[in-house]
Amino acid sequence: MFRSFHEVAHPIPAEEFATLMSSFEIPPSDNIVVAVSGGADSMSLCLLVNEWLQREALRKGCLYAVVVDHALRKESSEEANSVREWLSLKGIHVVLHRLDWTGGTPRGAILQNTARLARRRVLLSTCLSINAPWLLLGHQITDQTETQLLRLARGSGAMGLRGMPDRQTLQCHSLARSLPLTDALLASQKDSVHALSLPFATRNVTLCRPLARLSKARSPNHLYNPIT
Repeated sequence: MFRSFHEVAHPIPAEEFATLMSSFEIPPSDNIVVAVSGGADSMSLCLLVNEWLQREALRKGCLYAVVVDHALRKESSEEANSVREWLSLKGIHVVLHRLDWTGGTPRGAILQNTARLARRRVLLSTCLSINAPWLLLGHQITDQTETQLLRLARGSGAMGLRGMPDRQTLQCHSLARSLPLTDALLASQKDSVHALSLPFATRNVTLCRPLARLSKARSPNHLYNPIT
């Protein structure tokens, strides 16, 4: 799917994105993880955050792009590696993790939810392992609408109208252990990921959606278009 990426005009001014990020009040020394699926939304968010960090001279925390290979299609590894290599060229530290379905690949109706939960577990575990208390997702207002409709269809009632919050603090005590990062590939800190690994402890990870109030027309999803 992803072979190369074509850069086009930036639809979100740097000052506007800085305002969006300032609302989360991320301390300058904190590490940040961006979940990158390989789609245009998450890729663009990662690049926006990288540029924001470069402009913020007082910020000392590192940015990590976490790419999860779901290993559900034969071409998924090649696609995930293409995303890793492209982000690495931008100077972004990339952690690539391939899901292990040793117990059997999920099938049928449970496939999507099982893969989503497995990806979320990897993301949170990686945050703990590299001491990054912030996890950023590329959801936008269209994703909000879809989530609300799906929740209402499942009978969640008025609660379904709440959608996804811009900011949500997750307590990670429910994770049995932080997943080992033996499959991790970092662009310029290949050996550092193990040095940064911390003993498992109950800690909070704050999940943020900086683009959650933007429409697709105003979002950065055409900033870096995949060319197949």
